Amino acid sequence: MKKERIIDIVLAVLVLIFIGSFALMEGVFRSCTPVESDSALTDWMGDIDDGTSVACINIPGTHASGAGFCYPSYLLSNQDLTIKDQLNIGCRYLDIRVGLQGEDLILYNNSGKCRISANPFSEKIRFAAVIEDILRFLDEHPTETVIVAVKAENERDDIAKVQTLIQEVVSAGEDRFFTENHLPALGSVRGKIILARRYDDMIHAGERGGMHLEWKDQGGREPAGSPFAIRDVNDYLVVAVQDHYRYSVQDKWKAFEDTLVNCPANQWTISINFLSVMTGSVIPHPRAYAEELNAQFLDVKLEPGKKYGILAFDFVTREMAEKVIASNAGGT
Repeated sequence: MKKERIIDIVLAVLVLIFIGSFALMEGVFRSCTPVESDSALTDWMGDIDDGTSVACINIPGTHASGAGFCYPSYLLSNQDLTIKDQLNIGCRYLDIRVGLQGEDLILYNNSGKCRISANPFSEKIRFAAVIEDILRFLDEHPTETVIVAVKAENERDDIAKVQTLIQEVVSAGEDRFFTENHLPALGSVRGKIILARRYDDMIHAGERGGMHLEWKDQGGREPAGSPFAIRDVNDYLVVAVQDHYRYSVQDKWKAFEDTLVNCPANQWTISINFLSVMTGSVIPHPRAYAEELNAQFLDVKLEPGKKYGILAFDFVTREMAEKVIASNAGGT
């Protein structure tokens, strides 16, 4: 029995070494290639009327937006583009996951710390630096707004402290943020970050705390009932989310497509439809799943002018973002 236990441990260690080595190689030999700016993508919100609720705009977004270089990358990297380049191709919803590092906040994805480059020992991405990059983008493209949905990724962190550090960053440039707990019209938030929080208001920040976009975990593996869940936050904000991240690729596509067809987005209801999945595999590989799911998305037709809300992707591409943006007018 003791010998069998030792063999099990040795095999487990060998598997971890293999995954770690493969993941390291994948990260080192992959680089986030900068994209060229195109005004049709950097300034696309300029074509939308000021009075339009942000919930009525079809917005390309990303899941785990900072996880371009997150190790082991085989398991934890979710994007090929930096946040700057996600903005440059038109993404206006960012899923920012943070955790405490001393008295600072850095970006995480699950247990992995997000890095600024393929070097696994490179600098960690700081929350404050991400906000600076977004505000710099908005300075250059004042017709735009960016929804920054912040999640406290580490359950062991003191959420009140996490929120306090977030609020310190917001307070430093308060006039550049929309922090109220309702859906604004686009004209009132051009050139601003819309702060959305996926945590409770532990420090009673009130109208300075951001839109409350938290939803119940959708980590079940078996499809059941409606693919999206709806939560009434208050009289002026309803959140509808499809985020079944442990579905099989086939079931995930069905949930995503069903939410496209039956999307409840309207003036007071913001819809967030994730096409990201980890599945129930022993060794998940988000890139492999995204390749299959993203190809299906590029094949599906989006109806002209139909409200789809926010569509959030792993390994987003320019072509995918263009498709979502175009659906606000002529459709693709």
